[in-house]
Amino acid sequence: EQGLYTVTDVRWGMALDLSGADSRSLIAFGAHGWENQQWEFQSCGAGFLIKSASNGGFLTLEDLQGLHGSGGAEVVAGQFPTCWEMEI
Repeated sequence: EQGLYTVTDVRWGMALDLSGADSRSLIAFGAHGWENQQWEFQSCGAGFLIKSASNGGFLTLEDLQGLHGSGGAEVVAGQFPTCWEMEI
């Protein structure tokens, strides 16, 4: 459902946190609910755009080439939205 959420790992109590070091990197940090841990979920087809309440950046993949090379790509907060499918 659309809305503003704090994304947490209930097992460890860590939240998806927009790093204050560069306002772009994502880290796991103890849940405190401040703006840098708040994420706005917006409908996008069968999924969601996920936007930072702190700086308006969207969760996106930094380097799509990495998906074909090393097998991974870093998720960052950037200006280009990505539609994500979520499982709860």
